[in-house]
Amino acid sequence: MAFSEDYFDYKALLVGDVNGNIIKEDNSSTVRPLASVTKIMTVILTMDKIKSGQISYDTKVTVSAKAAKVPYGVTLVAGKQYTVRDLLKATIIKSSNNAAYALGEFVGGSIPNFVNMMNQKAQQFGLYSLRYCSPNGLPPSYTGSCMDQGNARDLYKLAQIVVKDYSDYLNFSRNKVDYIDNGNTKVSSTNTLLGNVIGVDGLKTGYHDAAGSNIVLTAIRDGNRMITVILGSAHAKDRNAIGAREINEYYANGYGRNNNYVQNTNNNNNNSSPNKGNKISQFFNSLVGRNSDGTRKIKVVEGMGFVTDDIKNTFRNYWLGIYICDYNNKMNFCSNVTKVYFKEMAPNVLSGDYDNKIEIDLEAQKRLIVLEGKDSEEMTEMEILKYPSGDDVFLTGDVRFSDTMANLSLIIKM
Repeated sequence: MAFSEDYFDYKALLVGDVNGNIIKEDNSSTVRPLASVTKIMTVILTMDKIKSGQISYDTKVTVSAKAAKVPYGVTLVAGKQYTVRDLLKATIIKSSNNAAYALGEFVGGSIPNFVNMMNQKAQQFGLYSLRYCSPNGLPPSYTGSCMDQGNARDLYKLAQIVVKDYSDYLNFSRNKVDYIDNGNTKVSSTNTLLGNVIGVDGLKTGYHDAAGSNIVLTAIRDGNRMITVILGSAHAKDRNAIGAREINEYYANGYGRNNNYVQNTNNNNNNSSPNKGNKISQFFNSLVGRNSDGTRKIKVVEGMGFVTDDIKNTFRNYWLGIYICDYNNKMNFCSNVTKVYFKEMAPNVLSGDYDNKIEIDLEAQKRLIVLEGKDSEEMTEMEILKYPSGDDVFLTGDVRFSDTMANLSLIIKM
């Protein structure tokens, strides 16, 4: 029997941008067990050592017998050497407890000293609810120590620090699959929202019985980054559904428009910066001219080209090679274009009173089916829409520009 997702299956929730603007929070000050979310701090301390030049990503770490025996994760062989890069991959992507333990021993000299470093770093950041007892977040029943814990507000602040000051973290966490040990060992991400929700590229999942299912998520669309913290879900599927909903609603409601943070740049008002603005503003500036009385005038023919090109560019930058080309992901892409991109342009560019939308091109799908020697007349509409289109995506749009009465069709092949 199938059960639908429970969108209230959490103990704490927080949604905000990278500048500290909180959009939504519920029980965000309640201290909860961290589980593997603990590993974010383990990675930060390791990257601090790399930043200082004391170690590098290629530095070899000899795995101790104790580290090799820590449960869950990739298989690490006692006495064998692995690079810091490999151990970071295993820790961030696979949430491998033994890899985090090995990093703790290496960076701290001992686990007790490393845990002390973790707590000192949390205090330095002003994250006073965070209390670390291990490098990996395993419960006291295994470690014999205390429970790693903290609240959603401090985890949100920690995530802000990561995306601004430890951007290399995202170079690991955005990967659904990677390899370590010279390609001999595969590591698959525990974050199943990667590739299923547009823009998601981090940060860390966590679970044990006392904690429930935790996740610290970050996503970026059109240069606008957001963060979501979910703690204490009884089921991972609910946690993931909540995360997907919060991310999509954040962008659909236009919160990203007020997010001025540009990754890897200083937050200033230098209009000459090549990173200034996003595709929406670039589109609008290109599309809109001023006549002699200063009013804005839409060049409709040019506008159609700009919209088509912008959608294609979004597809290439945020979809191609990341998502499987199936019906569900096509619909997800269409939904995001309709709810985010088109909404951004209403009412100044597109009519706010019109149902501007983009969807899978039914007629193009029919033509593909015929070309492949099959009879589309014997198929239902849904079967046609779901028919595999290989590497091609056929979309059609229906939009109305402001100050015009014409409904215009977009035909897009990608």
